[in-house]
Amino acid sequence: MDFKIRKPRIDAPTPNGKVEQLITAINVLIDEINLLFESSIDKVYLEGKDGAWKYKRWTSGKAECHGSIPITLSSWNESTGILTAIAESIPLPAGLFKETPKIYLSISTDALISTGGIRAYKNAFIPSFIRFDGNNTNIDLTLGVCAVGRWI
Repeated sequence: MDFKIRKPRIDAPTPNGKVEQLITAINVLIDEINLLFESSIDKVYLEGKDGAWKYKRWTSGKAECHGSIPITLSSWNESTGILTAIAESIPLPAGLFKETPKIYLSISTDALISTGGIRAYKNAFIPSFIRFDGNNTNIDLTLGVCAVGRWI
């Protein structure tokens, strides 16, 4: 819903023109207020799809992308009794972010695992995982990913 202030109208002529001057000044002020509100409302500037990613750029400079990324974890390290794995680098949409975005993950799998951390870059990220069931077999999972940063 757009926000607009209505301008007053002059319905009857006035003898000295002072009311017209006041109404003109009020109309200029209303134009400025409406312009301020229009510029403060964040709108989608550009949206698209890049492989598994859907992305948006906003007029405020925010950029975001969402995707479901299937991966297989096959190489588990067993140090200090904890099984850990690092996935391959996962590319983000090319040129979407000006700087390193924040990465948010969700995991969909039957195994008992958690994220161990994320190494993020401007164009990609590398997630790591911790496994709690002691089993070091392959795991197929789907990462739900949301990356949020700036494009300007």
